[in-house]
Amino acid sequence: MTPAQNTQLDDANRTIAQLCAMIEQLKGELSSALTERATIEQMSADMLKLQSQVAWLSRQLFGRKSEKYALPAESSLFADLPQATAPGSAPGSAPGTVPAPAPAPTQTITYEREVVTSSERGKRLPIPADLPRVERVHDLPASEKAGMKRIGQEVSEKIEYEPGKVYVIRDVQIKYARIDECLDGSLPNVLLATKPDEGLPKCIAGPSLLAHIAVSKFADSLPLHRLEGILRRSKVELSRSSMCRPRKLDAGTR
Repeated sequence: MTPAQNTQLDDANRTIAQLCAMIEQLKGELSSALTERATIEQMSADMLKLQSQVAWLSRQLFGRKSEKYALPAESSLFADLPQATAPGSAPGSAPGTVPAPAPAPTQTITYEREVVTSSERGKRLPIPADLPRVERVHDLPASEKAGMKRIGQEVSEKIEYEPGKVYVIRDVQIKYARIDECLDGSLPNVLLATKPDEGLPKCIAGPSLLAHIAVSKFADSLPLHRLEGILRRSKVELSRSSMCRPRKLDAGTR
């Protein structure tokens, strides 16, 4: 290569190095600008949030408590507050201008009033067929039926309710003694009939009463003091402390 060509190559290399340095400097300035812009957007969002909180507190402190804060149609709760640039706004907007927020999607719900005709009003549902029936036959006295012929019947049904019954189950265990005493002791001299294990040991409440207390308390949300009064009307004294006392399932627990 000639000296002139070497000089041109050195000049080109210096120019490329200067351009690379300028590119790196511009990258740093762009990164710093983007960081500052994100900081400004975050500060604007925080300021808008604080302004809305101050406006709400002002209404709570100085507004009339008896009045409801009614919103006008098609308005926002914080429409009277100054708007700031929200995070994620479109780049390239003019400085000092706030881009208009995108309209939120709206959903229109139409409520139609159900028209109930006079024929449908007060229509009764049929009584379930699987409910047990107790039939009561009402007949004329024999003096009025003389010379009459039965031609049919009219049936009407009413739903009745029978409150829960409280009763006592007595477990009678028959005890036997061996007539011929076993001398070697291989057989017991006294035998006692066993009874089934039901409910909690040494507890006066049977399985059905325990189930009723559990369902009333945890399914029907009935307080124990009301359940205590219900049982008292049936002449059963069962305190709420007994109903909520934890019990073990071993046979030696009282």
